[in-house]
Amino acid sequence: MTLLFATSLALPLFAQPPHQAESPKQAESPAQKVARQFAANFTAGHFDAAAKDFNKALTAAVSPATMKGMSDQITAWMGAFQSITSVREAMVDGFPSVEVVMAHEKGPVSLKVVFDRSGRIGSVLFDPLLAATAVDPDLERSARALVADLMASRFGAVSAQFDDNMHRELPPPRLADLVWSLNTTFGTFLSVTEVQQRSGPEVRIVDLTAACDKRPVKVSVVFNPKSKVSGIVMTPK
Repeated sequence: MTLLFATSLALPLFAQPPHQAESPKQAESPAQKVARQFAANFTAGHFDAAAKDFNKALTAAVSPATMKGMSDQITAWMGAFQSITSVREAMVDGFPSVEVVMAHEKGPVSLKVVFDRSGRIGSVLFDPLLAATAVDPDLERSARALVADLMASRFGAVSAQFDDNMHRELPPPRLADLVWSLNTTFGTFLSVTEVQQRSGPEVRIVDLTAACDKRPVKVSVVFNPKSKVSGIVMTPK
């Protein structure tokens, strides 16, 4: 199950302190209100309403069924949604980005909602905020192999590591689209320069920093308890 709606796939590398309930603050911006409403609809299972502010590209890429699968996966990993604990806005690469931190039974989840220049939602990224742990050598090898195979368009080898949901959501044509997007945004893959791992009771995430000829990218490979890949998260480093 990919964790980024965009074409399909976010982030802090360290353990986060427990998030407290929101305290009163100044009035939210329009972007913050849209992001909060998306989070409310998504966590309530109102997936058609959650998609109402998507731009055309995201609407075409992400169906209500995809969102339902993602919601189920997040619940399996992090437990039931409890509350929104913070909403923060920043500019990222010239685009408004709102982070909504959501408390779940087993820990917080970061939701990043990125807007396009017309004010529509262009990408939505979910990321469990997990504690940093020692890197598992077997998972590191698997993550490195997946990235190398993906960049070389060896899609059969990539798919061999996927769980059932990933097989459905990222067939070879979508993997090809993903590689094209990566090459366009980050350039030619050169090498992995750093490896870190985050772990929770139901999920382990290997974060690879990769050097490319345009700009570095962080590739987070999400493994389920059976060590099958259940998510790929790609973000600028």
